[in-house]
Amino acid sequence: MKNNSRDFTIRKKNIFNFILIIFVLIIFRFFYIQVIKNDFFKKESEKHSSHLIKTKPPRGFIIDRNGKVIVSNRSTFSIQIYPVHYNDSLFDYNLFYDIINKANKRSNFLVNKKQFIDSLIKSKKYRTSKYKPITIINYIDFETKALLSEYKIQFPGLAFKTNPARFYPDTLRLSHVLGYLRPIPIDSVGVDGYDYNDSYGVDGIEGKFEHMLRGEKGMEFRLVDVKGIDYGKDT
Repeated sequence: MKNNSRDFTIRKKNIFNFILIIFVLIIFRFFYIQVIKNDFFKKESEKHSSHLIKTKPPRGFIIDRNGKVIVSNRSTFSIQIYPVHYNDSLFDYNLFYDIINKANKRSNFLVNKKQFIDSLIKSKKYRTSKYKPITIINYIDFETKALLSEYKIQFPGLAFKTNPARFYPDTLRLSHVLGYLRPIPIDSVGVDGYDYNDSYGVDGIEGKFEHMLRGEKGMEFRLVDVKGIDYGKDT
């Protein structure tokens, strides 16, 4: 009996020592990662990550019977926010609004903080991932994009997307024939491949040949760091 009791005590002691060693190793590993290698893992976390972005195709040109282009596209830009990188306390709203509102004469829009936040909240309802960008403002010009890019470090989560905008020559008075574009209704988001902030043709040629003029969307990988700064295509 004494031998059995002694063996049992030894086994308990061995099990306790084993658990203690495992616990010490876990604590040491935690200390190693959080303290000793903190700088290394912090730098690793700030390296570029790849995001898959849906791209809009340029809308098809409309030409007359002589091959002359009567409706074409011009490049404009959309302001986007990556929710995963967006930080309300670090985002410099005053500078952002100052740059955006100076574009009013060129782009015919104004924006304030309430509109910005409302757009962010509204857009979140139609996103499927916090890693996918939300479009906040459409149709800014290159000058506005350049100014925002210059101070991009002060706008965490900010990104841009190039979009083709429709260009109708002022000399033509054919709106009843050519038709026009209108933002996609909320209840049509997700139908036939339309996304939030897409446009579709209404009336005239734009509406009649919408299925041909809209083109097919593509996908591309973009390199983005932890601050949401877009470094271009991931090749």
